[in-house]
Amino acid sequence: MTDGANRARVAQAGRIGSRPQEAFENLEREIQKEKAEALGRAGERLDRALRELGDRAAAIRALESQPGDGQADPDRRAHVGAAIAEFNRLRRRAVEYYQHLIIQREAVGFRRHADVERLYRVPEPWPGRGADGGRP
Repeated sequence: MTDGANRARVAQAGRIGSRPQEAFENLEREIQKEKAEALGRAGERLDRALRELGDRAAAIRALESQPGDGQADPDRRAHVGAAIAEFNRLRRRAVEYYQHLIIQREAVGFRRHADVERLYRVPEPWPGRGADGGRP
């Protein structure tokens, strides 16, 4: 075999040898991209849930502030109670989304979550029907 043929074989072997490394690096980039996208979706889901909670809280305050005796009006009391139960159900879902966000952050490599705690405050349960004590 000639020296040129040996060099060609060595060059070809080098290309073949680098393909698994390239494939691994491409796969690693795809995994990181998926993790980042999952993190973004987790943050968006929590953000939507918190906005919905804010809307529900405003609706409850509006119901509670209507003139008249809410205790004497059973329909109004039932409506407020149902709104509170829904708020607390949505709150439990927001706590779950908060936990998902923390898990996704840790999967990407973030270990400190003080900014998340500050930016994504899940409100306390609304006192009354459906209240729970879970905290994020």
